[in-house]
Amino acid sequence: MVGTDIVLISRIEEAAGYKNFFKRTLTANEQEYLNKKSKDKGTHKYSPYFMSLAGFFAVKESVLKAAGVGVTNGFGFLDVEIDHAKGGAPVVKLSPRLQKYVEKLGAKKVDVSLSHDGEYATAVAMIL
Repeated sequence: MVGTDIVLISRIEEAAGYKNFFKRTLTANEQEYLNKKSKDKGTHKYSPYFMSLAGFFAVKESVLKAAGVGVTNGFGFLDVEIDHAKGGAPVVKLSPRLQKYVEKLGAKKVDVSLSHDGEYATAVAMIL
């Protein structure tokens, strides 16, 4: 099963100002990771903080799409947690409930790929 998502970074930067955005979309571990990122744009259009936030959002959407649920059927962004391998690559952890759901579909693992380019963050998820 495959899912993909593309996110306009400026849209996520704007959404981050909404009440409860972080509480509804990010786990405590993800918030802790993001809080270590700089909000300074430097010479770039977007800061590492908002680029990472947009990437998290794209990964979560792509995983939920690959599972065939999207943000419906009682599943949501908090059912997908993004961690990182030693080299920095994104690694996905599913909530016990979503893990059980995808196992019923015959899946054994979730792989993701994340990329940023200009105004966008994009992700692809494969549930194998």
